[in-house]
Amino acid sequence: MITGFFDLSHFNEDELKHFYRDALSVSEKSNVQILKSWTRELYTEITPIEYIEKHITINTHNVCIDRSIQMCFALYGEIGSSTWNDPSLFLYIFVDLYTLYDLVNKHNLKHRSL
Repeated sequence: MITGFFDLSHFNEDELKHFYRDALSVSEKSNVQILKSWTRELYTEITPIEYIEKHITINTHNVCIDRSIQMCFALYGEIGSSTWNDPSLFLYIFVDLYTLYDLVNKHNLKHRSL
């Protein structure tokens, strides 16, 4: 069963950062958020590119998702990351589906299955 998630586990850290930089360069919008108690809030202390350079590692929670597979009305791709730190930071990069599949093909991503 296809979940909408793509496998990023084949990347080393440099390749992973390159993928995130590529996604950011073609994104429609992006932001960094911080977990405050039970909610996330916009976090402006760092930019998305600073998050990529400082926080993206093979040990962070990194995702690339075709949201339309999970929700038919959500016609976009999401590339995201979250830290395991306290406080937890979250990076969101949003792209249209055409751009998502350009990134998927360029970086040889495969769907993750259940």
